[in-house]
Formats: sequence, C-alpha cells, structure tokens
Amino acid sequence: MATFLGFLILLPILGLFVGLIKPSWVIPFVKKPTRLKVVLFSFLSYLVIFSISIAFHDEEEMAKDYLDDSKNMIAEGNYKEAISKLNNIDEESLHYSEASELIKEADSLNSISELNNQKDQLEKEIESLSDGFDFSPYKGTIEALQIEIAMFGAWGDMINEGEDSENPEIQELAKTLKSKVVKIQSREFPRLRKEYTEIASNKMWENDIEVFSNGSKSKYINFTGGVFAANRNKKEIQEQIHEALKMFRFNQSRYRWYEGEDEYTYYTIYEGKDTDLVKL
Repeated sequence: MATFLGFLILLPILGLFVGLIKPSWVIPFVKKPTRLKVVLFSFLSYLVIFSISIAFHDEEEMAKDYLDDSKNMIAEGNYKEAISKLNNIDEESLHYSEASELIKEADSLNSISELNNQKDQLEKEIESLSDGFDFSPYKGTIEALQIEIAMFGAWGDMINEGEDSENPEIQELAKTLKSKVVKIQSREFPRLRKEYTEIASNKMWENDIEVFSNGSKSKYINFTGGVFAANRNKKEIQEQIHEALKMFRFNQSRYRWYEGEDEYTYYTIYEGKDTDLVKL
C-alpha cells in the first residue's frame, strides 16, 4: 500500500510535465484543455492523493500503537486483550505480518496460562474438599440452602471442563474432584431436602398447610391442607414451587386436603440421582 501511494504521488508531477507540452493528453475530458487547466488539475490531484496518504499514515500510526500496546499486554499476561487489540490491524497494514505473529504467540501463551489456571483451580478445590469442607453456614434459610446447591453447580462446571480437556493431567484431576463432589452430594442432598421441608412447614403452618417429607432419602414432599380440596389450587401451588423442588431433587410432590385421605395428587419432579453433577 505504501509503495502504491508513493507511485500515485508521482502521477500529478508526471502529468504536469506532459500537460505543459500537450494539455489534451492529460485532461482530454475538458472541452478546451489549456496549460493553466493542467496546472490546476495536477494541483487538485496532488491534494487528493496527499490527503489519502495522510489518512494511510494515520492508520499506520494507529496500527503501530496497537502493536506496541499489545506487546505490553503480552508482557503483563493479558493475552486475550492483546489478541483483541491486534485483530484491529488491517491486512493492508505494513504491521499486519508482525501482528499475525504476535497473535500466534499470544494465543499459545494464553492456552498455557489457562491450562495452568485450570490445574491450580482443580488442585485447590481437591485440597479444600480433602481437608473437610464446612457446610454449616448453609443452613437456616432456603436461600442459604440454594447457595450450597449453586456451589455444587460451580464444581460441576469445573469437572465438566476438566473432563473435556485434552490434557491427561487435567482429566485426572477432574476425575479426582468428581469422586469427592459425588460423595458429598450423596450425603448433602437428603439433608438439604429435609431442611427445606422443615423451613417450608414453618412458613405454611400459618396457612393451615402441613408439610413433611418421607421416602428413601426424603425424596417425597407432602402437602396437606383444606385448600387442596380444589385441583386448581394444587396446580397453582405446584407451578409456583416446581423449580425450587427440582433444584432440591425431590422425586415427587404430593397433595391431599385432609390427613386421613388415602388418595393424593402427585407430580413427578426430578428423576435423576443425587450423585448427578449439578448443572446451573
């Protein structure tokens, strides 16, 4: 591009010399070509080309700034930002070739960095669970119980990413973390369901609704109250709490309108296992 612009700048000068000899050779589109008109045309052409060259120079200056900034970012470990900055350099730029090489370098360094970060994070979580994680703060309210489940979700994402890695060491670490998380979930989810039921029972008591859980590992949650004599009320309540019950992995919710009723209406909710990794 720079060579081409240099050639363009010479054209008005060349045209001027030719036009002073034979004006019609330079400005044949003018009705009455004269040497004065040739001078004016050459001057205007030069201004246009000069303006283009200035714009190109500004772009090259900007490209150089991008290049310098990216080198500093790479040195500081901000590889993704450096790549984003380098991608702004146009293919026509004099700096494009160097930018392409820097992108490859930054991308390679970023992959290594992410791999190291992933490894450190997995090792940190494994160590934390091996030392015995304290779940006592996640009690007392439904929100606190949900935070614990969200933590399972974060571990699940970490494990899935590790299993998808092409690095054998990362895969092995993910496998180790998974075995620990699965064991914890198997222990914690029944407790979470039982405590959720107790909290729900206290909240619904004032509305004359009894709530209790039963079945293996408290998989079933039961609601008893006069309000459930109407099927519409059962449906409305279930729609309101379905997602929460699914989060706690209740298998069924059951509704009846008085304690001695043999039949009840039930809804199937979560059909998986407590050991399934949580997906947020």
